[in-house]
Amino acid sequence: MTFALGATIATPTLMSLLSSCNSKAESNWNPLFLDSKKGEVLQQLSNIILPTNATLAINIPKFIDLVLNDVISPSEQQLFLNGAVAFEEAFERKYHTSIHKGTTDELENLLSHYFRVSVEEKTAIESMLSNVQHPQKKNDKQLIYSYLFFIREYSIWGYATANPVHRNN
Repeated sequence: MTFALGATIATPTLMSLLSSCNSKAESNWNPLFLDSKKGEVLQQLSNIILPTNATLAINIPKFIDLVLNDVISPSEQQLFLNGAVAFEEAFERKYHTSIHKGTTDELENLLSHYFRVSVEEKTAIESMLSNVQHPQKKNDKQLIYSYLFFIREYSIWGYATANPVHRNN
């Protein structure tokens, strides 16, 4: 019931944010909430999650940045930032370079590592994320999945809402 009430209240705000992003992707976009380096990583991840041509009509990273800035709570904002740091550190451990110097293939490979899991692993991950008693005590795996699920959810939600599906009858 709480989720339904929250969704009802947040939907107009999200739609307003989405409409502000319904133009060609801005090459000079400056994030409001994220720093420019985290904004670049968000851009790369959203382009991997959605095909590049899918982001032409809407600037998904700008939409996600606006959600982070204007919609979610400070504790959720901090959770996102902690997840971004944990993901960057996982990238650096795996590829021995900064995420900002890594290639798109490396980033896609790491993203696949987290998302291409068995049904059993997916169930375990969802359970792990929903059963955390103290959000401030999340481990790196929980932080990374919270971060990636947030980006995936809002990338898909923003794209699907901005681009109505046409059915062939």
